[in-house]
Amino acid sequence: MTTYSAQPFTPLTLSLHHSYQQVKQSFTLLCKLMVVRLCIEGMLAAFFLCLFVTVGVGSIVSHASVDQVFSLSYFSLFGTYNMWIFTTGVIGIGFAYLITMALLSIATIITLSKKTQSLNEILSLSISSFTPFFLTQLFCLLLVLGGFFAFILPGIGMMVFFTFVPFVVIFEKKSGLLAMKKSISLIIAHPVSLIGRILLVWGIGVLTNMILFSFILPSLGIGLQIFCFILTNSFLWWYSQAYLYLLYQQAKKGSVPDVVSLTRVLLLSVCGWALIICLCIGMYTFVQSGQAKQLFFSKQTQPSLLKPPSYAAHDI
Repeated sequence: MTTYSAQPFTPLTLSLHHSYQQVKQSFTLLCKLMVVRLCIEGMLAAFFLCLFVTVGVGSIVSHASVDQVFSLSYFSLFGTYNMWIFTTGVIGIGFAYLITMALLSIATIITLSKKTQSLNEILSLSISSFTPFFLTQLFCLLLVLGGFFAFILPGIGMMVFFTFVPFVVIFEKKSGLLAMKKSISLIIAHPVSLIGRILLVWGIGVLTNMILFSFILPSLGIGLQIFCFILTNSFLWWYSQAYLYLLYQQAKKGSVPDVVSLTRVLLLSVCGWALIICLCIGMYTFVQSGQAKQLFFSKQTQPSLLKPPSYAAHDI
């Protein structure tokens, strides 16, 4: 059994300042990556809009009914052939978006690490790391989603313990369960220092968005709202990644556990996914039984108790 060393971390204020300096020094490259991301997202959104307008709007407006929706006969809304085209297109757009976000996430981390300052080289390194990064992150996402349905807290815990997975995949060339175990071992070796700092950087992002949506965005026009939202959240993303990369560099200098088991993580996630499947089956059964349709119509026909009675002119 390994004895953990008390690895000293950089003081909090100095870490926050150093992360800001990292973002500042890489700002130009990060902005170029943001422009690439916005262009790709714009093209995907335009393609989805064209697909939806071309395949579906006319059919939905002319043929959709409550009976069709509650019987789950979605093919009747578009027609079988058009529905397959629309579904395939949506899946393709979603998959392309996930690929784009994965590549740009890798590129952002490489940029902040200052391994290279060439955009072409950054994109080349991102492509070479894409497959293990994408598959490992997808597996982590599935585990976290199951953990959230297992009473929420396990999901939050998994998010914390998987924080260093992207860095392990990119810089240590580990993937899958090995990357997850390494990330967990780094957190376990320094739980007090790391968990508090990880939650802090998440809290900064949440608090900033609360202030943004509550006090700043409502007073702006729609164009400025979109611009401020994109700019603010892009900077928060860059800053959080710079901060977590700094923590990762400091954590891996200390000793870590020799063996980390993922059994509890997998069991909790499986329990969560069992609940998800049971919930989906229950909802499908409820809708198919006709009770949802009856409930919908009963609410539509029930007179409102709060609405005052109307009187004809001759009754007054």
